[in-house]
Amino acid sequence: MIPQVIDEALQKIYFLDSVFSVEMKGTGTEIVGRCQGSPLAVAVMGASLQKSNLGEWQRVLNALESIEEELGPEEKVERILALSYNRLPHYLKPCFLYLGHFPEEYDGIQVEKLYLLLMAEGFVPAKDVRKKGKKMDSTESHLCDLAHRSLLEMQEEDEPKFRVFKSCRLHDLIRELCIDKGKEEEFFKIADPGNGNTADLSRTPRLAIHLNKYEKGGSSHIDKANVRSLLVFDTRDFQPKSSWPQEFSDLKDFKILRILHFDGVDFRAYELPKGMEKLAYLRYLSFQGCYLDKLPTVISSLLYLEILDLRVRRRMIVPNVLSKMKRLNHLYFPVVFVREGQEKLSLDGLIKLEVLENFDTEMCNSKDLPKLEKLRILRVIAQGNEEDLDMIIKCMETNSSELQLSFLDIRKFDCYSSERLSVLKLLLSCQTLDVVHIEGHIGKLPEELKISENFMQIVLNGSELKEDPMPILGALPNLRSLVLSNDAYEGKEMKCSASDFPELRSLKLLNLHYLETWNVDERSMQNLSTLAIEKCSKLKMLPAGLKFAKNLKEVKLVSMSKDFEDSINGQLHGEGEDCVSRSRQGEDSVSGSRRTRIIVLEN
Repeated sequence: MIPQVIDEALQKIYFLDSVFSVEMKGTGTEIVGRCQGSPLAVAVMGASLQKSNLGEWQRVLNALESIEEELGPEEKVERILALSYNRLPHYLKPCFLYLGHFPEEYDGIQVEKLYLLLMAEGFVPAKDVRKKGKKMDSTESHLCDLAHRSLLEMQEEDEPKFRVFKSCRLHDLIRELCIDKGKEEEFFKIADPGNGNTADLSRTPRLAIHLNKYEKGGSSHIDKANVRSLLVFDTRDFQPKSSWPQEFSDLKDFKILRILHFDGVDFRAYELPKGMEKLAYLRYLSFQGCYLDKLPTVISSLLYLEILDLRVRRRMIVPNVLSKMKRLNHLYFPVVFVREGQEKLSLDGLIKLEVLENFDTEMCNSKDLPKLEKLRILRVIAQGNEEDLDMIIKCMETNSSELQLSFLDIRKFDCYSSERLSVLKLLLSCQTLDVVHIEGHIGKLPEELKISENFMQIVLNGSELKEDPMPILGALPNLRSLVLSNDAYEGKEMKCSASDFPELRSLKLLNLHYLETWNVDERSMQNLSTLAIEKCSKLKMLPAGLKFAKNLKEVKLVSMSKDFEDSINGQLHGEGEDCVSRSRQGEDSVSGSRRTRIIVLEN
């Protein structure tokens, strides 16, 4: 590694532009030289030494020098990475080791999923949640710390949600370190013949099963009585009809199990394991990403359950037993579900609920909502019934001091009557509502409407507005995402003035069949990152003002007129923009790798 690269690694990247003494620079150069030419080892070791003094640098160098010379380069890199793990603060180690449970085929580990698991384990205090004005909760903060130490990569959320980060990813060598340290410290083991951990699964409080690799009969001993967490993964797209491995076909012997996490399992191929109702100490149960047609009624016997995640891949039948589980504080319904029988699902008595997602007023009793006085996160699907919307507004008012994030998806809500317009006015002025999707005719926004400035995302679908909504929506200081679809606006001209949409990141204009002209001031939408325009057949050209949207990364154009597409070349084609060609069947049509990516797709 040449001296210039060493200087950059030590000073600019890893050591926060500190000024070094000659001794520190010499020691740092020796440390880099001991990293076997591995960029990962250099990054991890350098980040681990941030803000450390010369004495600490020298101790690390001594440790590196003690690594046996007869080891091969790969083994030496593994020892170096292990040294960086040993230097982690005690509170980061459980978070880091927990990442090793997840399969290597996993396309990013969801931060929310990790947060729930760590909270159920007790590694994240239940009261340690994000407050208003605080950017991250402790899980995100810990993951960011690990990312700064180059132990993982973080991916930010691209839509406004509760978290700053969406997922994290491990380098293969770092994942191996997680698994090795987890086994060495008896933190967890993987029932996976691919890494040799199936021979003896005794003396482990946490067990991960990777069904796509698991060999029946591959484990000689499982001390079920001491397993507190059981995580079952399957990353296969197709799962052939099969039976559970005998070791896990009956859960009754997992007597102290607190966490049961199914991830991606197809219960059409595998029946649910027996004995779930015997898990008296279970605190966490998740079927996220699974195929499960019906939730078993026996879960009503899990009286200590606190977290229930039913976000399966397809429609689920949910029996009316949830109200018996009085300790629930996190409840995630499936995106699509139906009730068993005619009676709506009751949540009466679940007064400890803090997170409630995918509550559907067509399937659940909306009168239960105002009784839930501890809600921090609320996501509701409402079917346009005025009484249901009144209950939702009342719930938000009841939780105004606690509610941190609220989503409302209103469907089939045509505002032809003054009563409905009054309800709409209340919703749009609600200070505790952060995200709103409205499907149905509005025609004209209510007179003297003072729309809440707290909205982060607005979706208008089929609103048939006669007047340009951009002057009103553009004034919202926190709006990050806007979707206008299916003739949400029926005018011919749309205008975005200077200083409009100061925080807007994502804009989608879909099926606006009357729109002909769109004007954008060069000082508007300065933070816009992605723009999508689809089937706006009369729109003549992109606004010239978009050339001044300095953060614009991607423009996606779908099924636009030939005249519109012909006008694109040269409109955005300038310094820092990609040129564009036509494409079919969803192929990416971009050449080059500069700032703005323009994609044109045809049906």
